[in-house]
Amino acid sequence: MIGALLSFTTVWWSVKKVPELPLTDEERQRIAAAPKGVGATLAEIVDAIKHMPPTMRKLWWMKLFQWYGMMCYWIYIVPALAKTMFATTDAQSAGFRDASLLNGQIGGFYNFVAFLAAFAMLPFVRRWGPKAVHATCLLAAALGMWMLPTIQDKALLFLPMIGIGLAWASIMGNPYVLLAGSIPPERAGVYMGIFNMFIVIPMLIQMVTLPLIYHSVLGGQPDNVIRLAGVLLACAAVAVLRVPTAASK
Repeated sequence: MIGALLSFTTVWWSVKKVPELPLTDEERQRIAAAPKGVGATLAEIVDAIKHMPPTMRKLWWMKLFQWYGMMCYWIYIVPALAKTMFATTDAQSAGFRDASLLNGQIGGFYNFVAFLAAFAMLPFVRRWGPKAVHATCLLAAALGMWMLPTIQDKALLFLPMIGIGLAWASIMGNPYVLLAGSIPPERAGVYMGIFNMFIVIPMLIQMVTLPLIYHSVLGGQPDNVIRLAGVLLACAAVAVLRVPTAASK
């Protein structure tokens, strides 16, 4: 209820306080003359995909690895902690409940790290660019996820959360910085919509494909899924380094 209240009030505050740039007469005429309806909207999306800028095409691969990996972490971190910290796989056991509570603590910590890092990384982005910073943060999270299954001391669990928090802060901003300079302003709306699909589609792929390899490849072990998440985030770091930017074109 508190979260819902904060969500509502922050949206209301933005609507009331953030000014919109007024449209010119030429822009109003162009909008009025544009085709309307579902068919026109779908045609616009298809055309935008066909003419997608190279930077955005490359960002797809980074987003695929990134969000597939994060979904693996979010879904399997509690079973992994239950196994490695409390030696249980029984979802009805006290150890499993303790693992869930422990995940709440470390999850809160990495979100706090992300809150601080979102401000602290700004000078680094200005100096080295969003691509290098995002790759570094993803590698920090990958290292943290590889460490997690080996840790049996509760206090030490907070160490890998620093890397995951850095990555979460970067995920929320740097990919959009990379995208912003590559899309034509007049099609910003449709490309932002497609870019948000780059989040949802990897999640759907993960939910469909991971059960197919969970037993055959990962041995039915939740800690192996966390290791896989680390590998995928490392792949995302490599993928983002291959994204062309305005300076490299």
